[in-house]
Amino acid sequence: MALQTQFQKEIAKHRKRIKELSKYEKLYDNKAEDIFKIKESFRIKGEKEKKKLYIAMASSAIIAEYFADGVSGFDLTVLSSEAKEQEVIDNFNDENSILEKLFDIGLDQSKSGYSVVRLRVEEEGDEKSVFLDIIPVDCYYPTYNRKNEIEKAMFGYYVYIEDKCYFFTETYEVIEKTLNITYNLYTTSIDLLPEKKVKVDLYDEKIEDVKLKGIDFIPVYQINNIKKVGVNYGKSDLHDPEPLIAELNDRLSQESVEFIKNLNSKLAVPSGFLDEKGESKTTDEVIEMDDDGNKPEYINNKNNLVEIGMKYIDKTLMLIASITKIPPEQFGIDTKGGAEKVEAIIVRLHTTVRKIRRKQTLMKNQLQRMYKDMLILSGISEEPAKVKIKFDSFIPVDEKAMVEILIEKVNARLLSKETAMRMANNFDKEQLEDEKEKISKEESDVLGTKPILRNNILPNEEI
Repeated sequence: MALQTQFQKEIAKHRKRIKELSKYEKLYDNKAEDIFKIKESFRIKGEKEKKKLYIAMASSAIIAEYFADGVSGFDLTVLSSEAKEQEVIDNFNDENSILEKLFDIGLDQSKSGYSVVRLRVEEEGDEKSVFLDIIPVDCYYPTYNRKNEIEKAMFGYYVYIEDKCYFFTETYEVIEKTLNITYNLYTTSIDLLPEKKVKVDLYDEKIEDVKLKGIDFIPVYQINNIKKVGVNYGKSDLHDPEPLIAELNDRLSQESVEFIKNLNSKLAVPSGFLDEKGESKTTDEVIEMDDDGNKPEYINNKNNLVEIGMKYIDKTLMLIASITKIPPEQFGIDTKGGAEKVEAIIVRLHTTVRKIRRKQTLMKNQLQRMYKDMLILSGISEEPAKVKIKFDSFIPVDEKAMVEILIEKVNARLLSKETAMRMANNFDKEQLEDEKEKISKEESDVLGTKPILRNNILPNEEI
């Protein structure tokens, strides 16, 4: 019973973190009205139901997806010096649609502050297949050791069996150089805490615990966003701008309410113009005059605060862009005034590029571990060669300018031709040697052929 109580405490401890994650999920889904208090001033008067109007700009989704796009790019290069290992890596990337997974990983990393992935092994006869799964961050219950390393990883899911709620867990733990994967099922209390352990067969009769001997690592990888030292989880990109997002939505809602109330001109009419029911006595073609000759007139809204409010919204968007290191153009604010050269983009997006590179570095460290473990789990090698990972460039490359710079460095003897060739073409060692051999062959073919000058053709010589 004491162990069960301790388990309940462990689950309850994660509840605060999961509640915070739920808030960021709603922000991303543009359901800000479920988080921020809607002001009474946003109530539309004159309607019987007294409806409130709330406009939520999808700024949170723009922020998270921008960084997911920036981190994942259009390509991911994963290289091994061993041909057999490279073949397994390429198959793994194809079977798991790695570029799509990379975007989803970057999305969780930005939105929630971290992403969680795990490797799953499936065996069919003598063949092993390794798959990459992205775990929902609100189903992740890790235990860390003193070095802030994952000592045990548990995934918990609420499942319904015959209209009753249960808590299903999948736990990864290494004991005596053996990876133990255990499955458990619990009944739940009113507040959804796990209570009594029951047979897992109730959920799925085919589920069995797994023991992988010789595997002394947990194939679960937590890819953090930027975080403080000593903190186990990264910080969401939506954390800092959250108050400004609330302010932005409030002002947008307020402006919209003002437009609804005042966009149409009001018609001021003399007394007696309306009947006892409050309806007009006239048609559209005829206007009834009173005895004093007072004419109906239109009253237009001349509230200059509406225009000031729109400028305030733009200013708020600029502040959000500054805090998140996102270009204002992503929020619809044009600041560059036309097309830009690559050099200008690099200077203007300096802080953005640095932030994305930091995210890629954090992701790269975990991906290298993951690919190494994948090769071990697939049975191809017990000591795989080090895997090199290269992300796609966030900034578009001006190849002409890059080649000109490389030529200047080679001529100034600041760079070798071989290095310049590798940098210009993004070659690995094997590709570089192949290309050098092709160039050498082309040069020898040209030197072995007598040149023909069209402006100085020798007698009896054919072109």
